[in-house]
Amino acid sequence: MKMKSLLIILLASLFIIPTAMAKQVTLQFEWTPNTEPDIARYVLYHRVEGQGYSYEIPAKIIPCLMIGEGAYDPNDAKFTFEAADGSMSVNHFVIRAEDTEQFQSGDSNEVDFTVDLRVIPAATMLVGVYNDVNKTIDFTWSQQDAERIVRWDLFNSNTSGGPYTKVGEVLNTGLAPPYTTTWDVPRDGVYYFTVVGFTSEVFAVDSNEAGVEVRVHPSPVHNFKVKIRIY
Repeated sequence: MKMKSLLIILLASLFIIPTAMAKQVTLQFEWTPNTEPDIARYVLYHRVEGQGYSYEIPAKIIPCLMIGEGAYDPNDAKFTFEAADGSMSVNHFVIRAEDTEQFQSGDSNEVDFTVDLRVIPAATMLVGVYNDVNKTIDFTWSQQDAERIVRWDLFNSNTSGGPYTKVGEVLNTGLAPPYTTTWDVPRDGVYYFTVVGFTSEVFAVDSNEAGVEVRVHPSPVHNFKVKIRIY
């Protein structure tokens, strides 16, 4: 029996397990079904970078919908594993076809998925300056490991220390530092802000808090008296 199918990862999702200090990672796989008349199931194997496959211990068995037909239920082609918080791991997968007598094919192509749960540093040096021309507060900040950042969220509060409400988002499309955004000022007041960086898997703690006092007053009206002298 040959495993002639191309194995791919369709999507991934992560769920936090606070008590275990880990995250559950669920991957959705897809491959072209085999066509042998005695095909019964597929067997998924998982290894972490630096380790080998344990072919005696399958990661998951995916049954065919009918013996002799290679079709499978896509919901069965999902696999969930745990990744330790604060670490990065490269996970590799292969799949084998198995017949009714439990003879297996060779490995499919190998696919891999990196889970990066390392702590991301907080944004620093957040500064907000009121722009009287545009009636906005203009922000700048710094970020270590910015290549890991997918986006920054801007949070606002009327009270120092929060609670904060998200009021803006900046996507990191290869931006160069310093990182910037603006916020439209609704009225006079004292506003407090913080910025949080997000990777695809984790998010940082709040940046330093930036407080900005806004006093928008109309220009004073001056009354001038004009005297005309006739000569």
